Amino acid sequence: MTLRKKAIWIVGTVVVVILIAFGTTQYVLGDNDSLLTEQEMRQIVDSKYSGEIVSSELTHANGSAHYKVVVKEETGTYALLADASTGKIEQLNVDEEAPAEEQEEEPITEKEAEQIATEEQAGAVQSSELDEEKQRYTVIVENEGKAYSIEIDSVAGTVGDTKEITNSDDSSPATQLSPDEATEIALSTFNGIVTDIDLDEEDGVLLYEVDIETDSEEAEILVNAFTGEVISIAVEAD
Repeated sequence: MTLRKKAIWIVGTVVVVILIAFGTTQYVLGDNDSLLTEQEMRQIVDSKYSGEIVSSELTHANGSAHYKVVVKEETGTYALLADASTGKIEQLNVDEEAPAEEQEEEPITEKEAEQIATEEQAGAVQSSELDEEKQRYTVIVENEGKAYSIEIDSVAGTVGDTKEITNSDDSSPATQLSPDEATEIALSTFNGIVTDIDLDEEDGVLLYEVDIETDSEEAEILVNAFTGEVISIAVEAD
């Protein structure tokens, strides 16, 4: 073989190898012009599933082009594998790689708790308080001179313990003091500016919690809602 023919043979061989490699690449990767765009794929998934699309990416697993789309539903997080050319969903799996999130349910609102309480026991709401640690509201409802303590689960909204608040002293008046009357009693004990007053139940006794401030001190005074007795005075430096 002459040197000229040998050179031509070598060049021809290289060209054939390049063409084979290019053709193989095109076969593996497919014709990108015929593939759906990522936005088009998201629109297809969005039309079929109600969840939130967390991510999407084009992959070439197993020698064909696919989109992997991660969707977060109320029931969990799922990974969809769709044909990148047709948009057909070929696989739907639970996405085990998705980060586990703590499902912290929002508590019902104070207004919702009060509504549930008055549905359980008709009357006027006197106070409501959320115990975040125990995840429950305690709602005080008054009806025809009687007071009731109703516990509401702050997450589920279910009614728990419901009891009538009775006055332990049978000789004391059955009529509940008004907030103004309780305020007057508290001010006679600790003079200052009343910043807050709440009706609360403690160990089956209905109490007014009166917060009073001065320039240098803060006081919380508990007043029996029936007898007017000052149960306790807690004073702190401001």
